[in-house]
Amino acid sequence: MQLQANFVTVQVGNTLPQTLSCNFRLYGENMSADDAANNTGRNFFRIPLEDPGVATIKIDGKSFEVINLASTGVGIYLEDADTFTPEDNITDIELTIHDKTCHVVGRIVHVSPADINFLCGIELLNLNEEAESMLQGFVNQHKSSLFSFMPD
Repeated sequence: MQLQANFVTVQVGNTLPQTLSCNFRLYGENMSADDAANNTGRNFFRIPLEDPGVATIKIDGKSFEVINLASTGVGIYLEDADTFTPEDNITDIELTIHDKTCHVVGRIVHVSPADINFLCGIELLNLNEEAESMLQGFVNQHKSSLFSFMPD
């Protein structure tokens, strides 16, 4: 079993360079389903948000700054590390991307120090078709635009 992390730094126009991480799980031929389930690492591409107006999130009615999006997760900034605890289940999440809103549930994956704030990763669970399509469409659109300038 091996976990490989690939890091890519891109710069579009005069913007500051952004480091994007894409982690993939690599499974050995003889890995059991239990081993695969216990393997840690990120399976999904995260899109950093430079424009705070692109996506908004409200959790239990309180707004938080969205810093990145993936097809099954969202990263937000917290002012206080005690706002959420890893493994907390959140049942009232309102996520809006480009004026489309969906209501989802999630689980706090981590709360980590980041600059003067805290970074909180939320795994979105049991997405309905509309929410899944909205997130995947956003990721696909932005991933292709981020890498469109790279040679084959």
